[in-house]
Amino acid sequence: MPRIKLTIQYKGTNYCGWQVQPNGVTIQELLQKTLHRLFQKKINVIGSGRTDSGVHALGQVCHFDADDVGAYCNTPLHKIIYSLNSLLPTDIAVIDAQIVDEKFHAQKSAKRKTYEYFILNSRTRSPFLNEYVWQIPVPLDLKKMRQAARCLVGEHDFKAFCASDSSVKTTVRRVYRISIRVGAYGCTPLQTADSLIGISIVGNGFLKQMVRNIVGTLVQVGKGRMRLAEFRKAFKSRDRRQAGATAPARGLVLRRVIY
Repeated sequence: MPRIKLTIQYKGTNYCGWQVQPNGVTIQELLQKTLHRLFQKKINVIGSGRTDSGVHALGQVCHFDADDVGAYCNTPLHKIIYSLNSLLPTDIAVIDAQIVDEKFHAQKSAKRKTYEYFILNSRTRSPFLNEYVWQIPVPLDLKKMRQAARCLVGEHDFKAFCASDSSVKTTVRRVYRISIRVGAYGCTPLQTADSLIGISIVGNGFLKQMVRNIVGTLVQVGKGRMRLAEFRKAFKSRDRRQAGATAPARGLVLRRVIY
C-alpha cells in the first residue's frame, strides 16, 4: 500500500496545537476529517511531532497510509493537494504531497528540525505582526543573548527547559545551531529593520515547550535580569524553576523538518 507524505503550513492562532485532543480543535483532527471526507474512509495521520496551542508551522510534515491502493493511485497528487486545500480552513494549507517508501515515518525518520521564534523589540505594536511575534518594549542586549545561546549547542540534558508535565523517557537532546538575527524578514515595510529579532534553533528533537522556555530565559539575559553565570547554572541545574518564563506560543514557528 502506498504511503503519502504531506507538507503542511498552518497559522496556529485558532487551534489547540497539532495533536488530536478532546478539549479543542486541532490541525491533525481537521486534516483527518478532511481526508475522510475526500476518500470516504477513516485515515490516521501521523505528524513529525506536536506543536503547542497557538504555534505556527511553515513546514510541518505528516504521512498516512492507503488501505485501498486504487483509490489513491488513480488520483494524481496535485489533485489531492487541490482537493484538500479546497476543503480545509484558509489558515491551513497542504503545500506538497509525495509518495514515499513504506519505511518512511514522519516522526521516527526525522533527523533535524528547525524552529524559529520572532520577537518584535519595539515600544509600539504592529497590527500586522501581532499574531506572530512576542512584543518586548525594552531594549535587549543581543550580544549577551548570543553568548548565553552558545552554551546550549551540543548534546546536553535540557530538563531545565522542559515543561514540568512532560513524561518523556529522556530529556537529552542535541542542538546543532542557534542563531539570533536582526532584520525585517520581508514581513512588513512598516517596521524598521532592527525591530524584528529572529531566534533560530536547529536540533535533532525538542522537548515540550523547550524552544519557548529557552527563548524566555534568553530574554531574561537580554533584559539584564539574569547574568550569564546564572543562565549556565540554571541550564545545568536540570530544574525548570531556575530557568525563565515560557515565551508566548504566538511567536514560534516550525520552519522545517529534515529527513
